[in-house]
Amino acid sequence: MDSREMEVFLKVADYRSLTRVADEFGMTQPAVSATIKRLEEFAGAPLFVRQGRQLVLNQAGECFYQTASTVCTNLSHIKESFAVNYSRREELVLAVGVQSDWLLRRLDAFSISHSNVSVTLRSVMGAVPQSRSLWLADFMVLFQYEIREEDHMVIDIQDSLFAIVPGGHPLAEEEFVPLNSLRKENFVFVRSPSGDGYERCYNACVDTGFLPRISLITDSNTAKYACIQSGCGIGLVYNNECATAARLQGCVLIPVRSVLGRRPICLAWKENRLSDTGRSFLEFLRNAK
Repeated sequence: MDSREMEVFLKVADYRSLTRVADEFGMTQPAVSATIKRLEEFAGAPLFVRQGRQLVLNQAGECFYQTASTVCTNLSHIKESFAVNYSRREELVLAVGVQSDWLLRRLDAFSISHSNVSVTLRSVMGAVPQSRSLWLADFMVLFQYEIREEDHMVIDIQDSLFAIVPGGHPLAEEEFVPLNSLRKENFVFVRSPSGDGYERCYNACVDTGFLPRISLITDSNTAKYACIQSGCGIGLVYNNECATAARLQGCVLIPVRSVLGRRPICLAWKENRLSDTGRSFLEFLRNAK
């Protein structure tokens, strides 16, 4: 007995007709009759009685129907679950060295429109740009100056820096602040994944001419924002990654004036390694508004 035989039995019970079931399953009527006979031999009892031209379940058949229906339903759920979890899906991997709100929004839209693609983001902040491990990804998101002789697409311009301060902080009422004026403030920074430095906005302070005073070091932006909300210090964030920070309750974003130059953010890839999925993603980005 297999699942197809049980399905044939269930349809015969529902339709009360061998002919209709034979047409639906692409079988001959004798083949349907033989299937029912095998099931009756398996059950050890007749499953139908004939009433005129119709086949009607008897008591044993009613019992068998309930069991067969449960088994077929469970098998269907197993097949669906397997298809969802183990069917072949294309994968798109991005090594992210610098965050871009613009790119994240388009990745979300790409995932929705390409349900067969699994998108993976790997944080590589603080890693060596030309590291072999980075190129195990389909794309890298880095500053343009970090890309050497590779194809790349400019995503946006990171030229605006913001200070994140609690609402009760003295700076909260300022329209803007010079970066150099923040020397005496206590900062909350995220440590880089490599563990040997901090997020890139830390370097903005160093490039300006001072080492920022650090009150707390966290391992994620979520923890960083929570610490700032609690009054543990202020934070810095670039325009390309301030969407979440802008929604923090009880905090304000204040533009920071800096003499630092613009640093384009790029999506980089190796043309000879680009998969069909990668090319679809590039085409999607180029057509994005």
